[in-house]
Amino acid sequence: MEFPDDYPASPPKCKFTEVLFHPNIYPSGAVCLSILNEEEDWKPSLSIVDVFIIISFLNITIRYYLEFKNYSKNQMHKVLLNMKLLIYSRK
Repeated sequence: MEFPDDYPASPPKCKFTEVLFHPNIYPSGAVCLSILNEEEDWKPSLSIVDVFIIISFLNITIRYYLEFKNYSKNQMHKVLLNMKLLIYSRK
């Protein structure tokens, strides 16, 4: 995780160093989530803990996908949306 000089005005950049298959992780390892996008849903009030929870949740969905092959991309997106709502409800 990299924090820009103007953090928390700008979101941190999150990237996995290992190759992972996940609809929210680019082949480069960069994490693609609207709440980490300054032009979409990033809020300076989101804490580092919130970001870690979200990233940890990506790991959980990867595990579900690997364990349950029928876990669809649509289902993963619904779970991530629920997690996003949980994070925003903490504020």
